[in-house]
Amino acid sequence: GFFGVYDGHGGRNAAEYVAENLHKHVLEMAEKYEGLSKVEAAKSAYLRTDKEFLSKVFWSYFKELVKNYSCGSCYLFCNFH
Repeated sequence: GFFGVYDGHGGRNAAEYVAENLHKHVLEMAEKYEGLSKVEAAKSAYLRTDKEFLSKVFWSYFKELVKNYSCGSCYLFCNFH
């Protein structure tokens, strides 16, 4: 299972994006790359989520919506069986 605490510093968009996508990416990485360690799967998922969010922020900037997106932090606990 997954348990996460997400904090979007100065805005909720980063936290909401991570809450909606990080766990999906962890599961996808674990399934797609069976030989990948659990730590590496989680790391890859974090990096993918960050890259996707930053891409979203980048394009939003040009639409003058960047004020709705902010940096954030989270803690994720994964209990792999």
